[in-house]
Amino acid sequence: MIKSIPLNKLVQSPRNVRRHSDPAADAELKASIAAHGLLQNLIVRPAAKGKFEVEAGERRRRAMLALVDEKIFARDHEVTCLVLEDSAEAAVETSLAENFHRLAMNAADEAQAFAALVAGGATVEDVARRFGLTVRFVEGRLRLATLAPVVFEALASGEITLDIAKVLIAAEK
Repeated sequence: MIKSIPLNKLVQSPRNVRRHSDPAADAELKASIAAHGLLQNLIVRPAAKGKFEVEAGERRRRAMLALVDEKIFARDHEVTCLVLEDSAEAAVETSLAENFHRLAMNAADEAQAFAALVAGGATVEDVARRFGLTVRFVEGRLRLATLAPVVFEALASGEITLDIAKVLIAAEK
C-alpha cells in the first residue's frame, strides 16, 4: 500500500543491505531531492511506536534529513512510501533487489541530457547545482555532446571509452 508518512516517523532498518556510501554521491542525491523532490518512493515496514523502518531508500531518507538540518524540509515533511507487510527475511531480499540492479547513466546519455537542459535555458551553473555536481563536470559532459555523431555513437554504445572520447575532444582544439 502507498502511504504518506512524516519524515520524523521513518527510521533506519537494521536489515538494509547497503552498509557503505559515497559522500559525493550522497551530496548529489541531496541536491537532486532539494531541486526536484523525492522522485522514488521509500519502501518501509511498520515498526514499534508508530515508526516505519526504511528497507529500501535509506540514502534518500538521510538526504531528506540533511535538508531538514538546512531548514529546506520540515521534520514532519510527508514522504511517499510503499508499506510492506513482509517478514524480516523478505525485507532483506527487497533491500537487496532495490540496491543490486542499479545502473549509472553512461556519459553519452548524461551529455545529451545536460545539453537538452542548457538548450532549454538552464545555465551550466544551474545544472551543476540542481544535480550536486561541479561546473567542470557538467562542462565536460557538454563537450562530449559536441563530438562528431559517429564518435558520439561509439561512446554511447561502448565501442570507445570515455577516456578515448576525451582525447578526441582535446585533439579537436
